[in-house]
Amino acid sequence: MIVIFQTFEVGDTIETSGVSGVVEEIQIFSTTLKTADNKRKIIPNPKTTSDIITLDLNDK
Repeated sequence: MIVIFQTFEVGDTIETSGVSGVVEEIQIFSTTLKTADNKRKIIPNPKTTSDIITLDLNDK
């Protein structure tokens, strides 16, 4: 769903599933975020699509 609808893209700052960070990679099954504390979080896309996504509009 994320790949098809392009809700967000690489480089966007988002918050979803209790995690916030910069989108590093969007794959078919997961999305990878880099957090402010320099950690990489991999979120399964079904979890992302079923949760609220907050997109930082200051990035656009």
